[in-house]
Amino acid sequence: MGEIAVRAGVPAPTATRMVDRLVADSLAYRRNDPWYRRRVLVYVSPDGHALVERAAKALEATVGTAFADLESTDRLDVLDLLQRLATATEPFTGPHERSEVSGPNATPV
Repeated sequence: MGEIAVRAGVPAPTATRMVDRLVADSLAYRRNDPWYRRRVLVYVSPDGHALVERAAKALEATVGTAFADLESTDRLDVLDLLQRLATATEPFTGPHERSEVSGPNATPV
């Protein structure tokens, strides 16, 4: 929960409540870390993956439409700003890599 709290920029109790809600909605599930018993791992469930996929597609469509309406120089400016934002926030979000774990569709949060 500590890592989730840091990455989400919220206090630990808030992160716990957020994960509780995701678990209650069947969008995530918890497992104890087999190597460190005090640590709880949180994974995105298949339903959670489906929700993220639908949201990503909707966002891509919206952004694509917005970008299509921009002049090419404005598009480059927006892309430059997004790259600078991604670089500036990387210490808070960590590297953008996905860890694979065993189990069907199991991706750690």
